[in-house]
Amino acid sequence: MLKISETIVVEGKTDLVKIKQLVDANIITTNGSECSNETINLIKKTNSKSGVILFFDPDYVGEQIRKKIANHVPNCKHAFLTSNVSQKNMNKKNGVAEASDQDILSALKKFVCFSNPTQSISLFEFNNLNINSVKKRLFICEFLNISYCNNKQLLKRLQMMGISIEQVKSILEKYEN
Repeated sequence: MLKISETIVVEGKTDLVKIKQLVDANIITTNGSECSNETINLIKKTNSKSGVILFFDPDYVGEQIRKKIANHVPNCKHAFLTSNVSQKNMNKKNGVAEASDQDILSALKKFVCFSNPTQSISLFEFNNLNINSVKKRLFICEFLNISYCNNKQLLKRLQMMGISIEQVKSILEKYEN
């Protein structure tokens, strides 16, 4: 069983049950999109003591909860499910509770930290990369262990991770090969 010192923040009870089977860690649930001010305050306090890892479903609601918490707790860590997104299985729910044990453990081991957005890559530079292909964005997101996102959100995440234009070009070279 994987031991994690940070507290893992998930959406609901089914996610909590699934994670508890695989990981020895404290877990906070947000009760879905409800995520009250009391829960956010608990997450803030926990983050200042042991750190937190935000781990949500790769869907609209999950991303909204992630954004809400990250706005209040800026120095938290983020874990993303990526392989479920690449399977493009739209007939099934592709959330934390439905993910394979291996995908969950991999995501929790490969968390990322975002800082305040920087101009590591400009909008002009990003647009010149011509990343209009879903496959290219998916490759970049999986390479960086972040969930799939549109161009605007990808630029924001690259900036928050401090990724340079040269690093993105290097990732795209790997995609071409």
